[in-house]
Amino acid sequence: MAHVELFLGDDELIAFNALLEKLIVANYGGRPDLFLTMADGDQTLASDMLSGACLFHMAARRVMRARNMPEAA
Repeated sequence: MAHVELFLGDDELIAFNALLEKLIVANYGGRPDLFLTMADGDQTLASDMLSGACLFHMAARRVMRARNMPEAA
């Protein structure tokens, strides 16, 4: 399994993490149809997109902690 987040610089990692966090928060906060809209109504794809976003967000945070980045706190 490739660790895509390991190939990102610190600034890119911070931006990637922020993007994923905003997507996830929007989905659970006020736009529960966000991923469904992006998946053109395909519920299975929308679920996989949300799951992937959550997994990549966790991976990005893990790398940020490993790099001792204050943004990971």
